[in-house]
Amino acid sequence: MRLLLTIIATCSLVFSQAQSDRPHAPLLADGYIGFGNASGFNTDLSLADWRAALPNTELLQHDIPLSNDVDHAYKDGFRDGDGPNGRYIGPASGALYLGVGLDPGRNAPEPSKFEKRLRIGLMYTKYEGVSDAWGTSETARYDTLISQATGAQFYRDTTYSEGYKLNASWSRIGLDVSYTVRRVSASRWAWYVGAGAQVGATLNNEVRVSHWISRSDLGSEEQEATYRQEEEEENHRLRSNAWGSGFALAGLDFQLSRKSSFLSSLHLFYEIRPTLQFSALVGVPTRVQGAGSSVFGMRFDLR
Repeated sequence: MRLLLTIIATCSLVFSQAQSDRPHAPLLADGYIGFGNASGFNTDLSLADWRAALPNTELLQHDIPLSNDVDHAYKDGFRDGDGPNGRYIGPASGALYLGVGLDPGRNAPEPSKFEKRLRIGLMYTKYEGVSDAWGTSETARYDTLISQATGAQFYRDTTYSEGYKLNASWSRIGLDVSYTVRRVSASRWAWYVGAGAQVGATLNNEVRVSHWISRSDLGSEEQEATYRQEEEEENHRLRSNAWGSGFALAGLDFQLSRKSSFLSSLHLFYEIRPTLQFSALVGVPTRVQGAGSSVFGMRFDLR
């Protein structure tokens, strides 16, 4: 019995020593640098919301009937929906992504068909914004002219318009964490999928407010048309506010070379990210809105 215990103890010591001598793969596996764009589908903001975000504004206190039937041609972004009440999504904005990939399954006893990565990075979006406008317009006849030569009557109409134009813009920075699964393949091409989340703060929050009044006289055969417009403008800076998002992702990875020791560690990647974003202007309740982004860049194999 004593001999058996001695043999078991010796084997256990040898096995544990072999395990400690086995080289472990490093946790840090990849580095990432990418550039992309982002766009948000901004939810409706009412005049009350804008007034809550801008408590010190004077221009928004003008009490005018707002019907949203003004010309929206000056609004930034792209129309989401038809008709005078169509919303505008924020214009695409440049984004910078820097990150590293950690390999949680680096010491698995058996090779896997999939590489798993926990990516931790930083995402900076240079510009995002939302535009809005309200106004009212009324046309009425205000004068009748009679030709002294022929006695013919000429009618003169005038159009009175009044409204608001608002434009909010900001930058965005946040911690970006995602978990990806990449298909291991003999090909230089590979696909991957995953999910992640972001949390951060907005920077350089600015809002421009314009209140405008225009009067146009359509004229007649004997007199030229006239047009007059008055416009007042305010600029406001808002404090930074927190935001968060959750996203899914799908991407393609391309290895630059199989033969060169240097190029084989370099990969091009492209991924798309449908997103649910939680954010709002300061003073306005947090809202959930759909958004999207894409990232193109280079992945560095650090092992």
